[in-house]
Amino acid sequence: MRDLACLCVAALLLGPLATQAVGADALYVPSKTPDIAGIDMSIPAKEHAVPAIFFAAPVDGPRPSVMMLHGGGGWARQIANAKHYASELAEAGYDVYMLSYYSGSDTERMAAGQNVFEERFTSWAHLVDDAADWSLKQKNSNGRVGFVGFSNGGILTVGAGSIDKNIRAGVVYYGAVPAALTEDIQKVPPLLILHGDADRIIPVRAAYELEAAVKQMKSPAEMKIYPGEGHGFGGDLSKPTAQDAFARALAFLKPKLQTK
Repeated sequence: MRDLACLCVAALLLGPLATQAVGADALYVPSKTPDIAGIDMSIPAKEHAVPAIFFAAPVDGPRPSVMMLHGGGGWARQIANAKHYASELAEAGYDVYMLSYYSGSDTERMAAGQNVFEERFTSWAHLVDDAADWSLKQKNSNGRVGFVGFSNGGILTVGAGSIDKNIRAGVVYYGAVPAALTEDIQKVPPLLILHGDADRIIPVRAAYELEAAVKQMKSPAEMKIYPGEGHGFGGDLSKPTAQDAFARALAFLKPKLQTK
């Protein structure tokens, strides 16, 4: 973590970088079929089993997996949008797992007003990595897995991706450098950073800092900044900006996770 934190200081001095037109020619076409029904399941992991909702890709043969990681409030507040997002991702040929990485104790402590994020972040990173590694052992896996994370889940995408070499790619919605990670970061998987410049929860400067830090580690980083968008814009695929971000995510993930 120290290496990435030092690079963030450099990013602050450099100031905003030019954003890249990632997937600018990509187009999201909503599925015309009913949403895929998610299946509640539990994924084994070292610390505790991880509750998940599984959306199976409607294709034959091996396919990649994507772990979806929620923000600080969990999935509850946007469960319908998250399930629709997962279904659309599955329709694109991915086995999708909506992970709920909080333990019962985490939930109780947060409900009591305790801030557990710094203390628990590294454990969460290992937990979602365990789930990702488990997916690679499933009979329909093509041997590739990536993360799509929102807010705290976006930060977790960076942190968990840095400590598990099996993670091939990460899509970071309104995330940041994982300052709470207690392990040194030497390299991260290719990242797509999606952020709104009107975000008041995780300001857009965090996206520029993350991009600069990742590139200084010689890891691929691509970014799209959405003018006027605040925190949480990417989850509702009925909105044009979210559709654009989803199209970019698909275009980014395909060459890194799909094998044909």
